[in-house]
Amino acid sequence: MDGHPVLVPELDGRPVYTPRASECLDVAAALLLCGAIVAARGGMFAHSSMPPEWIQLGTFAVGAALVVRAIGDFHVVGFFKRVRDSRFAELDSHLFSPASLLLGLATLWVALG
Repeated sequence: MDGHPVLVPELDGRPVYTPRASECLDVAAALLLCGAIVAARGGMFAHSSMPPEWIQLGTFAVGAALVVRAIGDFHVVGFFKRVRDSRFAELDSHLFSPASLLLGLATLWVALG
């Protein structure tokens, strides 16, 4: 690999967008919150101040969001993307989308438990 970023979708050899550092931190915070919601639903926090119904609903939302990510936007991300001629698209097809689908299904299973 030549150091070219592969975590951003490309169209005609150019990134679809360029994430700012603050946006990366926002995503990290959202992932941390999602992990905490799923962990709470899984019983990792003995005393949660959140109503159990909210935690279950949040867990369903996290699982659904991950499954939707795996399905994609029908253009540059997901299993049903049309743009397939970039390194990102290759990794998305073989790693990012399958991981999203598996995590989404596992999260929905936790939500039902």
